[in-house]
Amino acid sequence: MFQLNNKIDSPLPIITANYKELLYDEDPILFVGTNKYGNKIIGSLIEEDEQTYDKYYFHLLVDNTTYFEYIERKKTYREIILNSEDLYVVKRDITNNIKEIYFHKKNDIPLDYLPYENTLCPVLEKEFSENFCVTLEGGKADKNIGVSTDTRREFKSYANRAGKLIRKLQNFNS
Repeated sequence: MFQLNNKIDSPLPIITANYKELLYDEDPILFVGTNKYGNKIIGSLIEEDEQTYDKYYFHLLVDNTTYFEYIERKKTYREIILNSEDLYVVKRDITNNIKEIYFHKKNDIPLDYLPYENTLCPVLEKEFSENFCVTLEGGKADKNIGVSTDTRREFKSYANRAGKLIRKLQNFNS
């Protein structure tokens, strides 16, 4: 394992929700999720210690645009790492408990630990769901001061648009 120096104590790089494995082989190799603040995280296994069985993972905090560009295979994983400001190494023990978290500079990562230049997100199978998630961002939403009438109006508008789309899809099979 390369030298890890900047040990931190922060929940920021920890996935707490929306966890999804993109690539798996005995252990998760590539995965995504969100932290407790709703930030999107892309993570990957980078090494396993053969003596202690500790596992080391990259966790990258990414904005929504970068996340979706990766999921839609428009941006490589290597590109995201090399352009990331928020790169963390998470060390987990054999029972998957977090032992340590390190903030790491992208320039200090040995080339052996970077993915190949053409490493895109695996092709994901679209999942059917009747559940929809709506996130309000910007302005009052970021300050947590949304007025209930404004919020209700936004959700009602979204529900109306979703309803129209569903009715069109029902007619599509007819």
